[in-house]
Amino acid sequence: MDINIIEIYKSANSKLEVIDRLARETGKTIPEIFVELSEAKCCDGRLFRQGRYAKEWHEAKKIIKENNIKMCVATATDRYITEAVLERLDLLKYFECVFTCGELHVDKSTPDIYDKALEALGTKKEETYVFEDTYLPITTLHKAGYKFIAVSDKWSKHREEDIKKISKIFVQDL
Repeated sequence: MDINIIEIYKSANSKLEVIDRLARETGKTIPEIFVELSEAKCCDGRLFRQGRYAKEWHEAKKIIKENNIKMCVATATDRYITEAVLERLDLLKYFECVFTCGELHVDKSTPDIYDKALEALGTKKEETYVFEDTYLPITTLHKAGYKFIAVSDKWSKHREEDIKKISKIFVQDL
């Protein structure tokens, strides 16, 4: 069976729907789908290490190392999926910690997961930037006084103007 991932991506209403449809159509588990996507050097449509953003990623790693920048993942995705993808992309080693909403029993409508990450990093809120790509977490960060970089995302296009209104920094891609 040929599966057209581009058509699934274009017609889906959310990232989770893309993964779910791929799992159903291939008979694979959701973690297997995440790992396969990471093996293709692709995660959420952005290429890492090789391909389109290889040079930029190389420069970013250099800046991170030279400036001793601490980073943490605060995600709504389950740990086993997050770590599998980051490990496969050889990115996990750049993060001090990984926090998931599921493990903390929170969602991103409150700043709890960001507060936990900030505490673990040992940095001050005014010296820390959060990268976020969906409307609800961006509004949470804004209300909680966090500095953040809003990243354009297909699933938030319908709220992009609202996101831009509360964002000091808005980027189309990383």
